[in-house]
Amino acid sequence: MRFIIFLIILTNLKYSQIVYEIPFASKGNEIEIEVFNNSEYLLNDVAVTATEKPNWLEFDSEQEVISLMNGNENKSVIFRFNINENAKVLE
Repeated sequence: MRFIIFLIILTNLKYSQIVYEIPFASKGNEIEIEVFNNSEYLLNDVAVTATEKPNWLEFDSEQEVISLMNGNENKSVIFRFNINENAKVLE
């Protein structure tokens, strides 16, 4: 019984999300997004774009491009952003 409970706890920890609190009106924040090419094909110029964002969220660049991705390869992109003074609490 202890072994089953241990596995359940490990599974929940592995798939749980971490929620970060970003300070109001903060600058220089970063979010890293991992992209996976689950095909066997080489991909060129993979665009990762921030869409449907609130007006108070200001990105340095709303699009990052991965120039080359091999098949079955992971790559990360980093978006840098600021939270302006017009941000609404819990939006």
